[in-house]
Amino acid sequence: MSVTQIAGLIVVVGSLLFLVTPFVGSASLYRLAPEDRMAWIEGHSRTVAVQNSLVAIGSLMVAAGYVTWSIETVSLTGWINATAAITIGLAAASTAAFFYQTTKSPESYHVADHISEVGYASFVLMSAAAVLYGVLFLQAATPDWVGLLSIVVGAFMGGALVIAGGKELLPQPYYVVTLVAGALFLIEAGL
Repeated sequence: MSVTQIAGLIVVVGSLLFLVTPFVGSASLYRLAPEDRMAWIEGHSRTVAVQNSLVAIGSLMVAAGYVTWSIETVSLTGWINATAAITIGLAAASTAAFFYQTTKSPESYHVADHISEVGYASFVLMSAAAVLYGVLFLQAATPDWVGLLSIVVGAFMGGALVIAGGKELLPQPYYVVTLVAGALFLIEAGL
């Protein structure tokens, strides 16, 4: 198995962990009013802790896979590659910190009107990472539409954050792009 195939596999698994885990066993949580969520969480604290851990691991896996892919594939060793790697690393770390924070203090996420500073930082860094990796995708052998999709989703997420004024936003569009990119890494590497 090549390094690109390994990177693709890591990105796909990490993306799926992030996208699927929050809804397995707790889909009813997201249908509840914010004030009713706390009672559900208190009755299912172990489930929530496992889910938050898996989501955090998923975000870290995506970052590791993207960085591995860019080191292996992209001929750019300059500032774009380095900036993208640092940005996605910080995005993953802040996402993991955010889900740790929501495990320790669920009311900070499920009852609050505004996203926490850690959640805000995570969202901003994800948006920037999507744009930076979009540029890398455009300069690599990856189809141009993947690069453009990543840039558009990153810009959209950044714009949505500004328009929402700090309200809770979902990062799922970012992880849909990472899932597509990871699948393409696997296809391009011949898996």
